[in-house]
Amino acid sequence: MQTFTSNRAGLFFIVALTLLAAMMTSTAQAQTEQEVEREEADAAAAYAEFVALQEEVDDAVAAHEAIRAQTFDLEYHMDRLAERVANDMERAAELREQAEEMALSAYMGGNRRNVNAALEAATIQDVVTSQALFERANQTSLASLDRLKAVTREVERLSDDLAMDRIRMRTLEEEAVVAVEVIQVVQAAALEWYEREDAEALAARETWEKELERRRVVEAKRRAREIARKAAAEARAAEEAKRKAKKEAARRAEAERKAAQDQNEDPQKKNNYVMPEGADNDGVYEYLTCPQTNPKWFRDTWGAPRSGRRTHKGTDIYSPKGTNVYAVVDGRIRTRTGGLGGRALWLYGEDGNAYYYAHLDAWASDVTTGTRVRAGDLIAFVGNTGNASGGANHTHFQLHPGGGAPINPYPTLVAIC
Repeated sequence: MQTFTSNRAGLFFIVALTLLAAMMTSTAQAQTEQEVEREEADAAAAYAEFVALQEEVDDAVAAHEAIRAQTFDLEYHMDRLAERVANDMERAAELREQAEEMALSAYMGGNRRNVNAALEAATIQDVVTSQALFERANQTSLASLDRLKAVTREVERLSDDLAMDRIRMRTLEEEAVVAVEVIQVVQAAALEWYEREDAEALAARETWEKELERRRVVEAKRRAREIARKAAAEARAAEEAKRKAKKEAARRAEAERKAAQDQNEDPQKKNNYVMPEGADNDGVYEYLTCPQTNPKWFRDTWGAPRSGRRTHKGTDIYSPKGTNVYAVVDGRIRTRTGGLGGRALWLYGEDGNAYYYAHLDAWASDVTTGTRVRAGDLIAFVGNTGNASGGANHTHFQLHPGGGAPINPYPTLVAIC
């Protein structure tokens, strides 16, 4: 009986230990799962914050670009208004001089009725358009003088419009200052994220880079499909053009043969047809190095209005002042200072293309005209010199295939940055 009781007690002890171990294991697993879930939640929150910062800067840049576009449009409108006001005032002065000459002629002619009419008139326009002077004005002069009132009214209207534009311009200038301040604040926050080295920040950046790579792949596939469709369309167009050219050549040959028979001439003629050439480049240079380090933001503003009725011929890459700027390809540098671009440089690539960087804060210490660089070399720093003075810091980047006219660099920047 004692042995049985002892065995049962031992069995109970073993079962108790097993249950305790299972409970401890379960608790440990629960704690581990909670820690994992907490870490995943922290990582998700960090990434959401990181993306929110990116979007916030992008929105700020978009607002700044919109204000710039409005400002440039308004500047052009004001210039045209001022020009029209000056021209109309000059015309009004000529008409007024003619009116004065006519009034003087009436006075010298001794016609009292004309003189009284002139003295009683409220304005010189009333004098020259009054019936009292009709007898002394020929039809051509009178038609010109009648325009004086209309021209004067137009000058007044344009002057009012110009005054309203000046008020609007002051408002835009104030909005631009605020927009730049907003960009600087959110860029500073984003820069802190890029400079953080903790696990959450590193994971967020890694996730973001993967997302950017996914977008680049999607864009590359879309571009490839577009190129294929374009090539197919060009091939069809070329084939149709070739068919029409052959048909036209046959028609001409037949016409020439008949004409030669009539004139006893040799009907043999050669028809030289040159096939149209298709585009040999889709405008995207994926072998280039991104011209700026992180953080950076850019939008497609190709063709946007600029001062002097110009249009934007590049892409503005926004970053905090002093951000590194790199050579996109092997080549030779030519620096320049002044003008709209402020501190700028040309990179004449060994690929045959030319690349223009403007509004730079400074060049790298070892960069000057004639310096040879490799792709990825540090060549300058982001700023806001030239006509970007007072605005948000950015690099104006242009791409000139073959050194010729610029093309939109945005698709290339999307592919390489």
